[in-house]
Amino acid sequence: MIETKEISWAAETPSTDKNNSEPWKIIIVDDEQDVHTVTKMTLKDLTFTDRRLCFLSAYSAQEAKRLIEENPDTAIILLDVVMEHDDAGLKFVRYVREENKNRLVRIILRTGHPGLVAEDKVLIEYDINDYKVKSELTDRRLTNSIIISLRAYKDIVTLDALRNHLEDIVKERTCELRAAKEKAESADRAKSDFIANMSHEIRTPMNAIIGLCHIMLQTELSAKHRDYLNKIHSSAKSLLGIINDLLDFSKIEAGKLALESIDFDLSTILDNIVNMLTMKAEEKGVEIIFSIHREVPFLLVGDPLRISQIIINLVTNAVKFTEKGEIVITVKALERLDSNDLTKVTLSFSIRDTGIGMTPDMLSNLFKPSTQADSSTTRRYGGSGLGLSICKSLIEMMKGEIYAKSVYGKGSIFTFTVTVGCQQPCKPPCYDTPSDINGMRVLVVDDNLIFLEALKDILESFNFMVTTVDSGKAAIRELLRVSSLTEEEQYKLAIVDWNMPQMDGFETIRQIKERLNLPHTPQIIMVSAHGREDVRNKLEQMGIRSFLTKPVQPSALFNAILEVFSEDTGLQKKRYVFRFTEHERLANIKGARLLLVEDNYVNQIVAQEILSKAGFMVDVANNGLEAVRAVESGVSYAAVLMDIQMPEMDGFEATQRIREIKSKEDLPIIAMTAHAMTDERQRCLAVGMNDHASKPIDVDGLCNTLLKWIQPNPQYVVSAAGTQTSQEGVVKIDAPVDINNRLTVIVELSRLLRQYSQHTIDYFHKNQSYLISASNAKDISELTEHINKSNFRNAAISLKKIARSFNMSVW
Repeated sequence: MIETKEISWAAETPSTDKNNSEPWKIIIVDDEQDVHTVTKMTLKDLTFTDRRLCFLSAYSAQEAKRLIEENPDTAIILLDVVMEHDDAGLKFVRYVREENKNRLVRIILRTGHPGLVAEDKVLIEYDINDYKVKSELTDRRLTNSIIISLRAYKDIVTLDALRNHLEDIVKERTCELRAAKEKAESADRAKSDFIANMSHEIRTPMNAIIGLCHIMLQTELSAKHRDYLNKIHSSAKSLLGIINDLLDFSKIEAGKLALESIDFDLSTILDNIVNMLTMKAEEKGVEIIFSIHREVPFLLVGDPLRISQIIINLVTNAVKFTEKGEIVITVKALERLDSNDLTKVTLSFSIRDTGIGMTPDMLSNLFKPSTQADSSTTRRYGGSGLGLSICKSLIEMMKGEIYAKSVYGKGSIFTFTVTVGCQQPCKPPCYDTPSDINGMRVLVVDDNLIFLEALKDILESFNFMVTTVDSGKAAIRELLRVSSLTEEEQYKLAIVDWNMPQMDGFETIRQIKERLNLPHTPQIIMVSAHGREDVRNKLEQMGIRSFLTKPVQPSALFNAILEVFSEDTGLQKKRYVFRFTEHERLANIKGARLLLVEDNYVNQIVAQEILSKAGFMVDVANNGLEAVRAVESGVSYAAVLMDIQMPEMDGFEATQRIREIKSKEDLPIIAMTAHAMTDERQRCLAVGMNDHASKPIDVDGLCNTLLKWIQPNPQYVVSAAGTQTSQEGVVKIDAPVDINNRLTVIVELSRLLRQYSQHTIDYFHKNQSYLISASNAKDISELTEHINKSNFRNAAISLKKIARSFNMSVW
């Protein structure tokens, strides 16, 4: 039995309820009329929080169910246990709590049979709020029980209303957040679509620049033109890297950027920096110097594009903010794993300049997005200030850190670390120095003391004995000093800077060669921060065999030394093992027929030239519809290179149509598209393509992809070898030509002859072999002559004759 204190209910605080005019509803459930009458008489004058009581009577559990359904705001139920049958009251409680789900109403159980059910059982199991024995229930006790129950009910209702209000607020906020999230996602999608579309538009001309550079570098060129093309090629590829960073920038913010883990050569990254930035540094009279510690391994595993992007960004800033002096790029190996597992190394890169420097306030905001060192720097030097923020994010993803030190007006030092893998074995580069120059004495002449120290360290790693001097006059004195010593003690090599005060490199070399009358004149290599053509020409006139542009890489210096000492013998030792060319790597699949599906004319030329030079036979389809027809014609293609965005039928639909004819195993389809987003790659694979190669075409990567999917076939090589050109310029084919392809070429050529363009000539020469037939050799000869002379009208007449021999009508 619950013990209750006698309370003075009349003193209850007046209500502030909004509905204080509504009475408190109490349902009396009992099968005895007297109980109803006595209860109402006892409680008739009772008020609670200025609200009267309203009594509803039910004489059975069934009537009580109806009342509770009609009055869901009932405050109290006074319930008899025994009515129609012994447990009717308890069954009604089950209904209220479980079926009606009314958890707020207070239930006071009254019984005249106290031994029928245990008090603790009904209170706990049936969720009863109070238990009273009728014979012990006085008016005062009944009144106190009602007051306590009403107070509890009021508090519960208030809390429930507050809970509902909070739930409504949460629902409202959730809807607002969902709407905001959808809006943000829509904005992100729009941004991603914009970046992807812009990337596609930029990559299309980039494909032409990089592809044509690659093609031209395979031809005979002068040293100057080859140097120019190498710089264009390297710069274009670096620009491509920046485009890739733009594509991934949104993923950095979302934490979804995936780093690559591939083999790379650190020297390649440094070579790119040389090719990209030395010209700009030269224009400003600033020297770039490498200081690479001997323990640094060069053959690494990681993401070369990101590491390259970080270094290029920092060095570009250094060149931008430095008006005179030098920029020193230092690379160190800080930490390796223990001797049991030398698979990783932490590298430290430091870029020190003699530029404008920064104040402490500038340093504190340096790595925040869109922050410049000074508000005036944007106007003076350009730039958005976003680069350092991107660098910081990339470095942290590679388990590294970046920090800067600076003295305003004197320069800055940016240092960052990255942890990368090492290609086994994990060791610094080993230079195989020929025995006849191993241990030779080398004289280095330069007025820049930092460069002297850096070059000395590199030369000593080649196992040379090195002496450094800071001027041409000091070099003359040193050479004269050793001239009386034994041959082994004299200098075999002198490395001389061009731009020195008082006595420049030319005068120093002239005196060494003409005035000193040395018993053993050393070989000479000139170095300069300026790659001017007039310097090269003058050196050739003076008989100097080698010229290096700063910054000097160890591998470039080593090869230059080998060249000057082995020019007569033809010895050309390299630092790394011989690397197969594309032609040698593709030897087993050379001659395979590929279907190139591409709508852009320039891209067709680039891809055809690259693939043809690699030994493939290439058919071209201008859109997806032509590609499907080519496959349906029955030609045996080894692979299809499929563009995505094309008129008439795009690459996705074309792939789905081709997959109805050929499976992935029978005909590999490789997406070759300017779309480089990750989701685009996934979409390509989802529609049935085997692989994805982004534009601009990376020849090395494309070779790997073709080797992955094309199975070697002896017929490929035979087919390729069976093609030769006669003296008249007409292609002769020993192997049979597919008749369907011949007809396709006739139809396409007839269409192109109406356009009167260079495209017509190029298409004819690329597909000339398909028109060969013993019965119409004269017509082929006429057609060739007319097209070569761009006489397209007569060429069309000749083509009509050829078409008629196949019972075709093309006009």
